[in-house]
Amino acid sequence: MKKVLFLTFTIIAFFLVLGCFGEVGITDSQDELVLKKVNDGAISLTFETTPSSIYADVKGIYISVEEVWYQDGGWEKIEWYVPGTYNLITDVGEAATILDYMNLPEGRYNKLRLILDYENCYVEINGIDNEEVMTYPLEIPTSDQRGLDLIGNFDIVGDELTQIFVLLDIEKSLTITGKNRYILRPVLKVVVENTIWF
Repeated sequence: MKKVLFLTFTIIAFFLVLGCFGEVGITDSQDELVLKKVNDGAISLTFETTPSSIYADVKGIYISVEEVWYQDGGWEKIEWYVPGTYNLITDVGEAATILDYMNLPEGRYNKLRLILDYENCYVEINGIDNEEVMTYPLEIPTSDQRGLDLIGNFDIVGDELTQIFVLLDIEKSLTITGKNRYILRPVLKVVVENTIWF
């Protein structure tokens, strides 16, 4: 009798926990069991760069992203984003992935903001005969040092993946002064695609 009562209590408790999530779907992510609101969608964000012969010696343009926010009337922070540093110089067919299948509630968002750690943004330059790599600070002038804004209509649809592809025009974006100052004023093209997630 005790075993039956214990099992009944456990089942009831499990469904009470599910009730806290509202309506849920269950997906397998390798060894993990993930609970997700059915009305959520997902978002991915990748950067690519245009090929450049002018800046062929630029090996890397690194940005350090501390936080990602989205605008839904007011600003909301993506709480589960993990800070990272990304090289925006990519080979053909490759991309720098900043957001990878992050859950967001359904809705239309018109802006994403990448909060940058400016002190840890830098460039890598190939030295003479490519025998060494030199590192220099990367300056990114933005309004009030708020971060890098991506503007567009980002529709998050339940059970769909919204893919945001950002193309950085390096020749229009990067300025190099005679004093080894590297200044990035991003010129971006943003493309949005929605695909069925499940």
